[in-house]
Amino acid sequence: MKQIIKRYYNEIWDKYFEYDLNNLYHITNVMNVDSILINGLKCNDEGQIFFFDNKMFKWNDKEYIVMQHIGANQIFLEKYAIFKINSKGIKTDIINDNVAEITSIFQFYINQDVISPKYLKFVGYYPHNYMDGGI
Repeated sequence: MKQIIKRYYNEIWDKYFEYDLNNLYHITNVMNVDSILINGLKCNDEGQIFFFDNKMFKWNDKEYIVMQHIGANQIFLEKYAIFKINSKGIKTDIINDNVAEITSIFQFYINQDVISPKYLKFVGYYPHNYMDGGI
């Protein structure tokens, strides 16, 4: 059974946030879409695949979703693509990613070579709006 390894957060965070293994997404450059659809989601040079739970959160009285924050503050793309991940494609433990971002509690990675395309659903392309998405 897969488990979520919470390396950086304490019990207080756990009381407020529940992780939804049916609501996992990967954000990528639009140029990667065709390759991911054919070959699946491949790990980086360190053997990691990154993804997030796309929750809504509030910052400075404005609501955002996690993908907006990642698009604006971590990958810096004018346009990005989103894939939904079926958790059946995850074969290893899920580890909280240690990023210095407000959304870090919703960001994860696994140490796995690939997530097969049969466990991925292309959600769509999204433009980055620096006025609305940046924090």
